[in-house]
Amino acid sequence: MLNAVASWSGSAYLAPGKRFNFYPAVSAAWIASNETFLKGLKNLDMMKLSASFGSSGWDGNLSHELFLPSFGSTGAQGYYFSDGTYSYGVEEGVLPVEHLVPEKITRVTGMLEIAAFRNRFNVTANGFYEKVDDILINASSVVSSILGVGSGKQCAGRNDWMGTDMELSWNDVRGDFEYGAYANVSYLTSRIVEDGQEFQRYDYLYHKGNPVGQCYGLEADGFFNDTRDIKNTVTHTFATVKPGDIKYVDQNDDFKITEEDVVPIGHSSIPEWYFGFGFNLGYKGLKLSAQFQGCAGVTVNMLDSPLYKPLVGNTTLSETFLEMEVPWSQLTADIATVPRLTTLSNANNYRNSSVWYRDGSFLKLRDVTLSYTFPKRWIRIADMELWVKGTDLFSIDALGLIDPECIRASYPSLRTWWAGVK
Repeated sequence: MLNAVASWSGSAYLAPGKRFNFYPAVSAAWIASNETFLKGLKNLDMMKLSASFGSSGWDGNLSHELFLPSFGSTGAQGYYFSDGTYSYGVEEGVLPVEHLVPEKITRVTGMLEIAAFRNRFNVTANGFYEKVDDILINASSVVSSILGVGSGKQCAGRNDWMGTDMELSWNDVRGDFEYGAYANVSYLTSRIVEDGQEFQRYDYLYHKGNPVGQCYGLEADGFFNDTRDIKNTVTHTFATVKPGDIKYVDQNDDFKITEEDVVPIGHSSIPEWYFGFGFNLGYKGLKLSAQFQGCAGVTVNMLDSPLYKPLVGNTTLSETFLEMEVPWSQLTADIATVPRLTTLSNANNYRNSSVWYRDGSFLKLRDVTLSYTFPKRWIRIADMELWVKGTDLFSIDALGLIDPECIRASYPSLRTWWAGVK
């Protein structure tokens, strides 16, 4: 089987006369189980191989009139006229984006599908490679500031994505008893090829080659114990440090902690692994089902939670926070997990670092349902079903205090039970 698709689509974000682009795609499939040499496999019901290649566009990072020059009075000089009126002049803004185009996604996929044992057993496996070109990025890496005016942006970025996923399932009926189970897993990886980052003095500061969404921050080396410890440590430039503040590693050995000591920490904020599994059981009118879902290879930032800046700005201090974390004090210096408590903002402590980055992996019971359908002959006028259902009943994760999926929420996640009759 062969299939071809051609799309001619446009965006109002692009310049008139250049708003439409052509996006072709082609796919092919081969049902190998129809071939003579596989007809003899008794338990094989279907085997299908397929592949596709195509391109598409995305304008989600664009905005209106990027292709036009801009002018404004912000920062421009002014003049007092004879009547005392002060009027601003107009100055040139950032340069327009030349050759403005939407992001172009080119994708190659391959898939294998198998059904066996009278379609009770099913397998689906596929993989893909995706290249995203023409990403709108800052032009600072290719345009010098000597230009004297803001250089705007360019459609010159590129990211590469690769991944694979597999799903297995088994469903069967034996008399009045029916059952089934499934499992799936997906792996996703990415790489920044070009992001417009300007020149960096140290190789570890470049983002190229790292995953999309990689977490960056300072590497913590414990907490300052006393004033002597502060004097014997390299200078921390973000704020005047005190005992109980976070101590950082000097990555470039220049005897001071600055933005040039920021390094990749943990994984990306985009999970590398997604997985799930579940089952369903049924006997006559009684049915039970459950679905589990999770992810792994993902890093979250606890500073995104309102609970992790306690007391700052006259906010409250959560008792649950104190049960999970140990703020530094003279009595807890050996077991502290977070810096000292303070009501003041602290530019040294509350910045991205290994203290706040945590493993965001989890496994959740998404859904469990128990139901019973009474036969129509019992009720006479209709079938009747009684059911009870639970959602997000528990989560196995490394955070404990906060739902890894809802870091920014100021309220707990909900465990919900439903009961009903139909």
